[in-house]
Amino acid sequence: MRKARTMTFMALALAQLFHLGNARDERPVVRPDRAFANPAAIGAVAIVAGLQWLAVSVEPVASILRVEPLLPFEWMLVLAASALPGVVGQTMKFLRVQR
Repeated sequence: MRKARTMTFMALALAQLFHLGNARDERPVVRPDRAFANPAAIGAVAIVAGLQWLAVSVEPVASILRVEPLLPFEWMLVLAASALPGVVGQTMKFLRVQR
């Protein structure tokens, strides 16, 4: 149960970070010059991702949140699930621009 809670918590939280590119502009941000155009946003994403990782890795915090550390394979599943909204949003923007 804790593993499922941890994976869900991480996927939902990280999905918000991947969704940032969808929310910032009507055009796709898949090109590196567009994706890294806002250094403050990139820094915020890095900080939040680090805090999310610490939340499941540091024991006092993990106990409070009732989560547990994830294995590498579980992290891959979490990252794949959390990237999905960003990928879908960018694909839709790209297709809209192509019309």
